[in-house]
Amino acid sequence: MKYDTICGLVVSAMAVVGSACTSLYGADARSDVPYNGEKKPSHAKAGEVWCLVTIAPEFKTVSETIMTKPATCGYTVIPAVFENRSEQVLCHPATCSFEIIPAVYENRSEQVVCRPASCSYEKIPAVYEMRKEVVLCSPASYRFEKVPAVYEMRSEQVVCQPASCSYEKIPAVYETRSEQKMCKPEGKRCIEIPAVYKTETYEINTCPARTEWRKINCTETALAANETKSDCYGIVTIPAVYKTATRQVICTPASTTYEVIPAEYKTVEKRVLVTEESKRRIEIPAVYKTVETKVCVKEESRNKIEVPAEYKTVEKRFCVSEESKRKIEIPAEYRTVEKRVVVTPESKRKIEIPAVYKTVEKQVCVTPESKKKFEIPAVYETRERQECDKPSHKVWRMTDCVVPVGALKSDCEKVAKVKTDCTTCKESEKIVYEIDYRSGR
Repeated sequence: MKYDTICGLVVSAMAVVGSACTSLYGADARSDVPYNGEKKPSHAKAGEVWCLVTIAPEFKTVSETIMTKPATCGYTVIPAVFENRSEQVLCHPATCSFEIIPAVYENRSEQVVCRPASCSYEKIPAVYEMRKEVVLCSPASYRFEKVPAVYEMRSEQVVCQPASCSYEKIPAVYETRSEQKMCKPEGKRCIEIPAVYKTETYEINTCPARTEWRKINCTETALAANETKSDCYGIVTIPAVYKTATRQVICTPASTTYEVIPAEYKTVEKRVLVTEESKRRIEIPAVYKTVETKVCVKEESRNKIEVPAEYKTVEKRFCVSEESKRKIEIPAEYRTVEKRVVVTPESKRKIEIPAVYKTVEKQVCVTPESKKKFEIPAVYETRERQECDKPSHKVWRMTDCVVPVGALKSDCEKVAKVKTDCTTCKESEKIVYEIDYRSGR
């Protein structure tokens, strides 16, 4: 059986894993693959073993010039220069005083108004005279004279009864007819036909073939001084496990057939409308009579007659000159009076008082204190330091270690649940490979 073959290979086929891994570096060593945190290399194939190798960082010595003291500057103080000088100092500033000049008066005569000039008005009465004038008593107008209308007798036809119509009713026509009527419609009866089965055997895949990325014990050999080997991994191929089972297979599926049941009819008599009820229109002509009527030949009118205006002569009093006033001037009255008048008003005369000075000696700064700047150069020295030329990193590296083919103890226990216990798989999971099952080895 297939599961017995798998369990037998577990012990005998994996005994030489440690002895087969002769070297991580050989004549046919492949290039390293960068490690980016993945569980396995993306391009790894079945039958290959890849180890995760840590490469230590590489350093280099770098010389550089460092400024220990920056460039600065200093200052030299140059003292100020003084000298004695004479100058005029103000003791009392210039001032002024004022002398009062009294006012000059004189007596003068002048006319003073006792009563101002005025005026009065004299009334002049109005002048009237009698005049004749023609006055309108009645204005010109007009009146209307009525002209009666002219009539004559005329004969004409008058409608006594207008034209109309009436309707004659025509009854409907019926007949009796025979026809077939369905009592029961056509139907179907369903007949069930059962399915036909047979028993057959088949194999069930209880554990499908698969590959797993597993940790491999690989001997640590031929590593560089700056390299450290981590875990080694390989893709292990595990074959499929099957078991035999029986099942019912349908030969002919269940179906149905239908039996047709014909419809049932009966003959009935029915009254059918042949011609619908209608109406026939009868025209009734209009009735006329002759009558005499009075017709207006000429309508009533009016003639316009002019009435002249009427006048009369009357006497009226007209104003020749309207009432008015005459202005009379009244002169002003004056008197002579004596008055004291200022000829020259009181004034002031300004008197200048000159300033008073004295000569004093004073120490004056000719050149102020100053500073002279001088430069101090920077101080440098050469120092050496270690710089990381290449940081520490990890790579995947393929080795010549043998990849196991078969199932581990845990896989055999899964198979045992299907059929029987796998007694050959009771050993430890740390199996040593004896045979290399990779193709070409």
